[in-house]
Amino acid sequence: MKWKVAFAVLFVTSVCSYGAKLKVGDTVPNYCWKDIETKTVCLDDFKNTVRVMLYNSTYCGWDNLLFQELVPNVSEFAGKPVTFISLTVGGKLEEWKEKHNIPFTVARGTRQEMYDFTDQIATPLSVIVDSENKLTFAKLGSNKTAIFTEIHKLVP
Repeated sequence: MKWKVAFAVLFVTSVCSYGAKLKVGDTVPNYCWKDIETKTVCLDDFKNTVRVMLYNSTYCGWDNLLFQELVPNVSEFAGKPVTFISLTVGGKLEEWKEKHNIPFTVARGTRQEMYDFTDQIATPLSVIVDSENKLTFAKLGSNKTAIFTEIHKLVP
């Protein structure tokens, strides 16, 4: 009987902790993804920079609008410690990179990661992690202005 209780406690604990949401100020785990060339790319590969993770689905109109607005302007942060990462949860990575002429890393994101930042699985989801690995911003449906404003708070 004791082992059944122990198993039940372990099961409930692991299920309840799965999908736990991160809050602003929390340390973000070292997520890893596969990029277009199937190389592993991890958040810690870009230590000491502000990381901007842009979760998207290639077939979503809102995602396409965000990238049309954002990609031509990322050069504003050239030479600054800012890293953009496009994390596609639906669609073909190569087509997405080519369609928007994306000059930064494009990799396959997961829906579980999205749950870590918000209570919904929807895109576009913009997540910003500071150079100390703390979550500073996580917002669904964000636009270029909101994203760039947050980056400028961290990288004047």
